Amino acid sequence: EKNRREAQQQYAERQIEKYERLAKYSLDQENKERYSEKAEEWEEQAYRPVTRGEPSTIFIKPEQKIDIKRIENYSGEVYVSDQAEIKPRALHTLNRRTEDALKEWKIPLERKPKIVVVSPDEMPTAYGKYDAMQNTVFYIPQITDSKIVEAQGDIEFHEMWHMKQAENFRKRYGEITRENYGKYIENACKEAKKTIDRAGITEYNVSDISSYADQMFWIDRYDEVEAEYMVKHRRGKKHGNSQVSGGDSKGDGNL
Repeated sequence: EKNRREAQQQYAERQIEKYERLAKYSLDQENKERYSEKAEEWEEQAYRPVTRGEPSTIFIKPEQKIDIKRIENYSGEVYVSDQAEIKPRALHTLNRRTEDALKEWKIPLERKPKIVVVSPDEMPTAYGKYDAMQNTVFYIPQITDSKIVEAQGDIEFHEMWHMKQAENFRKRYGEITRENYGKYIENACKEAKKTIDRAGITEYNVSDISSYADQMFWIDRYDEVEAEYMVKHRRGKKHGNSQVSGGDSKGDGNL
């Protein structure tokens, strides 16, 4: 049954890609519209609808609480902010990539963090952010758009590497709280420095990873440098300039 569903979804995804390509390159406006409609029809078949259910609240920052609703037809805890709009395909992509990252970083799926999709207004300085105290990852919907994030998947893999760092800390010291958060960051940076030293990363070549890694190296945020390094060298990734986060410009996570 599972294999049959997967085959059906893959077929529907191929149809979506076909009609989107036809719509993009067709010179006839009528045909463009017809192909776009067909792509939308297949999209409805391929992906679970974003059905908002039980309401709750969550802190995205210590001083910022937002209203969210659980997405009923997803396993695990997947939520969308009341201020955010996301299409079924984008939510499916975010969820799948997060699970793919957990698998690659060897984090058990039962430890999957809560996923919360928020609006850019609610998280204006980041594409994604992993909150270690709540074991929650926040994303904005736009990260599934290749025109906005060229290196598709990098955001999710970057944030899940921060979860890996947090899991390593939890194994040694227990849960991460407001009281020991500073110790957690210090420990993550200390362990990450060992990784980047072994990889031969120095002030002279860190910019080869990404401009964000370069920025973080100079303020001793080696946890961020390590995340960028791991994302760049993940399986199946074409090596290029990683476009993950960007400190205060489009920053990330363990801040």
